[in-house]
Amino acid sequence: EEYSLLANLPEASKVNEESEEFQDVVKNFYGTIQEYHSKIRIIQVEKLMNRLLYNQYKLKKASVLQQSTHPVAERTLYHGTNDTSVKEICVHGFNRSFCGKNATVYGQGVYFAVNSALSVQDQYSPPNVDGYKFIFVSKVLTGDFTKGCHSMKTAPLKETGDIPLRYDSVTDDITKPTMFVIFNDTQAFPEYLITCQRIHH
Repeated sequence: EEYSLLANLPEASKVNEESEEFQDVVKNFYGTIQEYHSKIRIIQVEKLMNRLLYNQYKLKKASVLQQSTHPVAERTLYHGTNDTSVKEICVHGFNRSFCGKNATVYGQGVYFAVNSALSVQDQYSPPNVDGYKFIFVSKVLTGDFTKGCHSMKTAPLKETGDIPLRYDSVTDDITKPTMFVIFNDTQAFPEYLITCQRIHH
């Protein structure tokens, strides 16, 4: 069954279900899906390769790696979205102006979930008319992070020396983060789009 919002985008291609790549994406997705394990079925996985976004991300990555003190500067995180934002994200990346609409508890940026369980919830990935839900698997430069708060429009400054350095991202919980917020659009790269649906028992 062929279903794709991205059918005519040159930078999107369906990942073969027999491939190791497909198995990896699926394994990681179900690995953090928690209580939704038997409730979500994956329809397909598409690989995204937007050169421009990737090159911007690579440049940003070099500077984050240079300054970050956290041992894990880059993470693979999830971002659920609605069907109207899917193409927009594939073409233009995670732009704060349309990604940050439904959550601002930890700051006014783009939110990414550590666990897919968060992204599969309907408030983050509302099903479209056909019942499909859309979740991006993204590389995100979380770098050095601190706790976020509602009023933040950018990551706060670090309390260090003379050079004003900002944190790279903010989170809900410094010791056990379940989500990260970024305020710089080039800090995340959409790598895969998972199309899935709820299983109604």
